[in-house]
Order: sequence, then C-alpha cells, then structure tokens
Amino acid sequence: MIKTEFAFNKKSKRLEELEQTLFDYVEWYNNIRVHDSLGYKTLVKFRIFL
Repeated sequence: MIKTEFAFNKKSKRLEELEQTLFDYVEWYNNIRVHDSLGYKTLVKFRIFL
C-alpha cells in the first residue's frame, strides 16, 4: 500500500520532509481513507466500533 499510494508519488530532498510526508500519509490512511474490507469505515472508526 505504501509502495503504490505513497512512495512512487513523492520525492523528498530532506529527511524531515520525508518524515512529515510519511506522517501525513499515515494520518490520512488511518483517519480519512475508507476501507472496503472494514465496511467502508476508516481504521480509527472501525476500532472504535469494535
């Protein structure tokens, strides 16, 4: 997932940029992106739902 949705679309020149970009991606993946296998819920909402 990171390889297809994150890594190929980003070019960071500094480690700090890469860290921030990765942090932003993980936040998006966990809190905004809905997952078909979780009943179209985000990971955070699914965990709360359990």
